[in-house]
Amino acid sequence: MCPRNRVNSKLHHEGILFAVMRHFLGQRWSPEQIALTLGRIFPKGHEHRVSHETIYNCI
Repeated sequence: MCPRNRVNSKLHHEGILFAVMRHFLGQRWSPEQIALTLGRIFPKGHEHRVSHETIYNCI
């Protein structure tokens, strides 16, 4: 589970974004690939965008 702070609040262990991240990590995607894919799907400023640094901090 990610630490509870402002940066990692998007990746709360019960959230949909956390589940998406775990799915792609299980498929052996890198945090960079996940972040870039989310960036292509969701517009800038959307709550489901997350940086690769945030993913690394969570894992």
